[in-house]
Amino acid sequence: MDPVEYLHSLIKVLLRDKDKYLMARRAYVSNLRAYGQLRDKDIFKVKNLNLKLLSKSFGLSSVSAKSETTQNSYMEELKKTNFNKMREIKLQNSFAKKIIGTRRA
Repeated sequence: MDPVEYLHSLIKVLLRDKDKYLMARRAYVSNLRAYGQLRDKDIFKVKNLNLKLLSKSFGLSSVSAKSETTQNSYMEELKKTNFNKMREIKLQNSFAKKIIGTRRA
């Protein structure tokens, strides 16, 4: 698959699935923070990065200039996503325990 086609398909997936979109945004912000903490500041300058191209590499169609991690809506979406994932894991674990318990009996 052509890299451009791959990015377009990735963007389409992220537009359909809100959880994956939130994870991509989180990864993008994390990447920027890590890049900003590198020691060789004369080489690794965040201001020299093309943020639009970098965001596209994460499948994000656009980025805002504000910090997305401080916006209340982003934090609420993130809490809801994490809560739903934890609930899903707990359900899977309890289901697995029931299956194991019935096999032993």
